[in-house]
Amino acid sequence: MQKHFTPRPKGRGKAAFAAWGGALIMKYYSTNHKAPLASLHEAVVRGLAPDRGLYMPERINRLPQEFFDNIDKLSFQEIAYNVAQAFFGEDVEPEALKKIVYDTLAFDCPI
Repeated sequence: MQKHFTPRPKGRGKAAFAAWGGALIMKYYSTNHKAPLASLHEAVVRGLAPDRGLYMPERINRLPQEFFDNIDKLSFQEIAYNVAQAFFGEDVEPEALKKIVYDTLAFDCPI
């Protein structure tokens, strides 16, 4: 797995992929390791890497212990949002990510 970060461009783009000036962009690698690294936007638009591998982030942030200590008090959507934050890091603005998660998981689910 390669570790490569590039500075995020300044300005604002579309909701989920809006740019944050000065933040770092996560790169996504193919599980077949034969395709070039991709941005989140490229990985989402492509779906599969050119080498037919799945895209994975270079790193996934560790969830804090308090998340696990309090997981029984969290809703399905809150759990999913915390996990998505760890997975996408700084690539998606927190409010945009929250909207995506809550809109996508707008149904009851026993947990």
